[in-house]
Amino acid sequence: MHMTWGQEMVTRWRSHVASGGDRPSVEHGGWHLHVEAHASGPVGLSAGRVVVRTPAAADPGRAAAGVARRVTYLLEPLRLIEAGDGRALVRSAPAEKGPFGEVRDYYEMWITRADRGTEVELRRYRYSRATRRRTPLPIDITWEVAGRLLDDVRDSLLAALEEAEG
Repeated sequence: MHMTWGQEMVTRWRSHVASGGDRPSVEHGGWHLHVEAHASGPVGLSAGRVVVRTPAAADPGRAAAGVARRVTYLLEPLRLIEAGDGRALVRSAPAEKGPFGEVRDYYEMWITRADRGTEVELRRYRYSRATRRRTPLPIDITWEVAGRLLDDVRDSLLAALEEAEG
């Protein structure tokens, strides 16, 4: 059975962590995955932040539009919020609301182009209307969904690169 790139990255990351690796980062084909994990187990992981880096400088707006189109299986759907000046923001929409709409939990993904490539950073937050503050939440995700998410992020970046070249 052939593994996708995302499955390969998940497998490498899990193997690296299981072997006592000192940094929660792995590389495959010039792409880097960094996961700030709180916990991981046989079913999945709980992470504070997930970062994917590629050596190619993709257009963040195009990549973000692709992510919003492809990633439809998280707790909330994603949409492109803004793009320009070498970066784009994708966020959950509509956000999950608490009992009285006082609390919103949401994903936030920044896609940033730099001299050395493109970085995609995913986090999760809870916003409280009462305090007008947001606090970080863990990204709780199964290994299967993590692999799919990585594939969709990569495909979106590659499509943005192809559009720029074509």
